[in-house]
Amino acid sequence: MSRPAAFIESIQIPVDLEGHPAARRLLDWWSNACGDGGGRPLKRAFDPVSFAPLLGAFILVERDAHGGLRLRIKGERIFATYTVPGMDDPTDVRELKPLPYRELVTRDYGQAMAADGPLGWRVTLSVPHQPVVSYRRLTLPMENAPGAADLLLVFNPDALEPGFRRLTSQVFSAFIAAYESDSKAL
Repeated sequence: MSRPAAFIESIQIPVDLEGHPAARRLLDWWSNACGDGGGRPLKRAFDPVSFAPLLGAFILVERDAHGGLRLRIKGERIFATYTVPGMDDPTDVRELKPLPYRELVTRDYGQAMAADGPLGWRVTLSVPHQPVVSYRRLTLPMENAPGAADLLLVFNPDALEPGFRRLTSQVFSAFIAAYESDSKAL
């Protein structure tokens, strides 16, 4: 089976995102917030002030009563990267574009919410005549109330790099255009 000309894929990688110091710090926080009883940290255990320099690279995803994945808090550095002209600011995973990206995020976030612990990911985006972009993300399952398993804290450390954000925005815009062009050709 051959890949389409433009594609996006994700693979799991070590949870420390290949030794990233901020990922290690978040993993330590998560482990401490779980405590001796195990389980998942409650939302109220996350103190944004403790992670102030990183906040622009976080997304907080909440599963609603119907199983939808709402984007509750969106780091400005992440959505500045993926927002393109004519694209509304998404509040739900079902609003993400294009379809292959939405399907990838839905699959990965669903898997991460069901996991017993954090998961590390590498997402790769390839579009003809553009550099290949690869970024990391750390997913940390949390909950609003004990046993709810309804929250996911997503950290994308590469979004903190201004040059990388510009490049990712350029390639992601080309990915959307390529997908829309291929869809119209069908």
